[in-house]
Amino acid sequence: MFKTTTFLIFCCIFILSCGGPFNEKEQMEKAEKIETGIYKRIELYDEVLQHNPSNSEAWSKKGMVLQMLGGADSNQYSGALNCLDSALKYKNDPEYYCNKAFIYLNMEDKTSALKWFKIADSLGSTVARNKIEELSR
Repeated sequence: MFKTTTFLIFCCIFILSCGGPFNEKEQMEKAEKIETGIYKRIELYDEVLQHNPSNSEAWSKKGMVLQMLGGADSNQYSGALNCLDSALKYKNDPEYYCNKAFIYLNMEDKTSALKWFKIADSLGSTVARNKIEELSR
């Protein structure tokens, strides 16, 4: 009896110390909270991607967070573009093409931005269509 009780207590402590099962949705929600710091967001998206490397939304959002750091470090733009490429590998979403175009705009590469906005426009993005008109003036 004593051995069984001790074993059960040990198992409960072990499970609680592990933090329980990984909850992908919960991690994504934590990363999107305003008070979550920018580096913590990257860490949370990395955790999601470690458990589910095909999560296109996590790739895209990580890319947009890296893009925010791009002004301080141009290597972040490269990382952001790589994240968007990964997102597009798993889901052909016009929003991801727009995000990629916005990164190029931040890099002051209007030609590349237009290329990606045109792809998003061909997939029905009104954001892309409006941005193409704005950039073509």
